[in-house]
Amino acid sequence: MRLSQIKIENFRGIKNIVVDFERDITVLIGENNTGKTTILEALRLCLDVVKSDKICNFSEYDFYRDGGHKNLKKCEPISIRLNFIETEDHLWPEHIMQALNEVIVGDRFSEIKLQVTAKFDVDTRQPLQSWSFLDDADNELVGRSEKIRELRRLRPFFYQTAIRDAKDQFHSQSTYWASFLKDRNIDEALQRDLEDELQNVN
Repeated sequence: MRLSQIKIENFRGIKNIVVDFERDITVLIGENNTGKTTILEALRLCLDVVKSDKICNFSEYDFYRDGGHKNLKKCEPISIRLNFIETEDHLWPEHIMQALNEVIVGDRFSEIKLQVTAKFDVDTRQPLQSWSFLDDADNELVGRSEKIRELRRLRPFFYQTAIRDAKDQFHSQSTYWASFLKDRNIDEALQRDLEDELQNVN
């Protein structure tokens, strides 16, 4: 199961964009301040940071502003949607179908739609966030919010801000390496596989 697409509306410097991801690797290329980091931050928020509606992970600076929307109260709500789409060449394995069955939609091929939104609440004068899985008609699948834990377990997200910060990631509390360091008795075959994959990433 791979992330197939992200749609971002009114987030930071992005008014509206849809990015389709290649199955193996997608490279974002562009000049400074064209939205590359914003796309990565949107992914980080949805797949790593947003864990509850009780704490809002969006700030006032995350809302898109242009000449007509300088006032935070008038800013359009933030909307970030992630689409995971099965294809004929890459059918989802049975363990994914079972674990995420309650949020899988689609007719011919399976699809998962996760949407995270944020709006400025006039009464509390604070941003409020919400998130949900959607059905085929883009309506909320009520009562399925706990499935985000399964989604994150099956498709974890690792974010490194810059290569110069790589040295800060090699410790037992880091998002990326903690899972490896918990079990140092990895058999040689698995260790070689991990090293080969990391070399490919590099």
